[in-house]
Amino acid sequence: LEIVPGKLTVEKRPLYVTTESASKIYDGAPLTCGGYEIAAADGDSGLLAGHGEILLSSAALTDAGVADNVMEFRIEDESGRDVSANYSLFFEAGTLKVEKRQVFYSTGCGEWTYDGQPHSSAEYTVEAADENSGILPGHTDAPGAPAQVTDVGSMPNTSALRVTDAEGKDVGANYDFVCSPGTLTILPRPITVQTADGAWYYDGEEHVQPNHAVTDEGLGLVAGHATQ
Repeated sequence: LEIVPGKLTVEKRPLYVTTESASKIYDGAPLTCGGYEIAAADGDSGLLAGHGEILLSSAALTDAGVADNVMEFRIEDESGRDVSANYSLFFEAGTLKVEKRQVFYSTGCGEWTYDGQPHSSAEYTVEAADENSGILPGHTDAPGAPAQVTDVGSMPNTSALRVTDAEGKDVGANYDFVCSPGTLTILPRPITVQTADGAWYYDGEEHVQPNHAVTDEGLGLVAGHATQ
């Protein structure tokens, strides 16, 4: 008599979990949401009678962004024995969303006479914080990348801000910076040009005297610049 053994298989029991969503404006603290619902037992899915779940952990989000609210559970039978390995969990996950915190600030103005060099103004003022805006306590603001102007004209001073936490970590990505810009202006540089005299006998031709010199009056030419 030859016996060919069959195979006995116990499939994991599916467990369907729906988690709740939550959102807030960035405040430096983790956002969590422990709300969930497990689908009622139905045929070959759901918790068996006498079995129960224990929530071990849930997702947490501190920085601005979005994450799935996935959770970890332990399943126990009526005697407290861990039977988690006999279940497969399927999540319909809610979302955790941390929105950027607005910071309102204004930048300074500046006016310079053209000298061929870039100019900027690092002056700025940040509005006082309230519940949902402003720099958080323990965070420090400082000038970031400056707006610069070199040539004659005006432009808004959209200089950026940099924000760090108590450990010196850059947390600027968690803030939405709203700038009321000052104005950066470069004025024309005054120079005085003395042209040379010229005299010719009439010959029916057009004559030009190109010789000239920049006098000491005014500010004079920028170093490295020349007239033609």
